[in-house]
Amino acid sequence: MTLSNPISGQIRRGLLAHAVVRLTVETVSQMRCAPLQACGEPFAVSSLKHFDEQTLAVLHALHEALRGANLHVEPGTLPFRNWGVLAAPCYLGRSAMVPSMSRFHAEGAWGVSPHMIPYRSLHSISGTVSQYLKIHGPNYGVGGGPGGLSELLLAGFSLLETQPLPGLWLIASRIHPDTGLDDNGRPPADSSCEAIVLALVPESVVTPYVVEYTPTPTVSFEQLAELFDSLDKVPECRLLCPFGSLTFRRKLHLHGPHLSFTAMTAATGRKRL
Repeated sequence: MTLSNPISGQIRRGLLAHAVVRLTVETVSQMRCAPLQACGEPFAVSSLKHFDEQTLAVLHALHEALRGANLHVEPGTLPFRNWGVLAAPCYLGRSAMVPSMSRFHAEGAWGVSPHMIPYRSLHSISGTVSQYLKIHGPNYGVGGGPGGLSELLLAGFSLLETQPLPGLWLIASRIHPDTGLDDNGRPPADSSCEAIVLALVPESVVTPYVVEYTPTPTVSFEQLAELFDSLDKVPECRLLCPFGSLTFRRKLHLHGPHLSFTAMTAATGRKRL
């Protein structure tokens, strides 16, 4: 691996687009009722009914990220064809596993839907996104549990340093609070389906923000969401950890008073500057 800054171990990339979404379980359920427009053929309702709640939240987040960055995909074009996509869901497929296991015990293998593996496994979200954006580059799932976000960042920045990709989508998702499932495998009605998406490109590309990453084992979903929630308000957001850091910095030079936002880990507390 050739680091952008070999002395500090820091990797720098441009941030082309990002979004954080928090959807109610009811809102996600309604997304299954109509075809979902994609870069190519829309996803039909017959397919959407098999999608995990986290997958639907991610697709909504992608739509918001593209819209927020004014990235309009014209019909017949494939702007993300050679990109990659990595996704780190948290316990994906658990909602469907509850009724599936009940049917398996009652009916055997014939009682389990063959759609469980393609739609509810670790690599399902990255594969779905590759279809949504017509991506032909690498796509796979990372982590799968509560600590998956740190693994996602490490895998993503490592992939960008070792392969000549024009861009990479990094995706994290979860159900929160995850207090259990009902007998039908549905998340609690008061839970949120949450997703974070970010599009990274080479630093030479004109982007509104730059990302500076020094590998760290401790980045949580809440910390990254907090950074993005603050990104539109201040020119710089930074997460400081005992063994690394993650910084988002606006490229435009702003005149006049401004603030910087720094999030500290639990070991050192948090503060705003």
